[in-house]
Amino acid sequence: MDTTISETLRRLDAQIQERGLDRSTVLKVQELADRTSLPLATVRTLLRGRSVEEEPFNERVLARIKTFVAYHKATTGKTEAQLITEVMKALPASRPWARSLVRGEKVPNSEMLHGLATYFELPGSETYFTCNADEALNRELQRILLRYEAPQQDPIQALLDKYGVKAADMRAHGNVSKEQLAALLEGVVKSVIPPKGGKG
Repeated sequence: MDTTISETLRRLDAQIQERGLDRSTVLKVQELADRTSLPLATVRTLLRGRSVEEEPFNERVLARIKTFVAYHKATTGKTEAQLITEVMKALPASRPWARSLVRGEKVPNSEMLHGLATYFELPGSETYFTCNADEALNRELQRILLRYEAPQQDPIQALLDKYGVKAADMRAHGNVSKEQLAALLEGVVKSVIPPKGGKG
């Protein structure tokens, strides 16, 4: 990621000020923590423009996995056993390994981390679990910034953001991918706008 978190925050604050918005409404600490699997205190500190002490690599990965699993279970209502079964199929991995993974007890190799991130459609692939806290938060802040600076670049994502729809939500409710949603919207547009040269 070329843009630093300080630059992203500067540009976000400029957009917030220009539009007369409430910073705490645009940059919701809990939502950012949920999306990054970072502790609330870490997100608050970084949003204030301060640095945080990074955990050793293994501790960081285990903490992110534990936090993500807790959030995923809370939002989907899945049990640990159900999640272990999903992880076994997604990687694939043995039940003991999947259990250790879900519980954040063992640091998986890069291939397993990649498989985990791919299955749960996490941004940044395996770096979701491995990157520094400022990089993890900056990735989410960049997504928010894009909504204000260049919403036309990804109208589908802008629509999903507007209604609070996440990839995980679509997986849980009918397995609708972003591409399928785009095709659906295209069909709606075609049904109300006549083709060139045609009559309305």
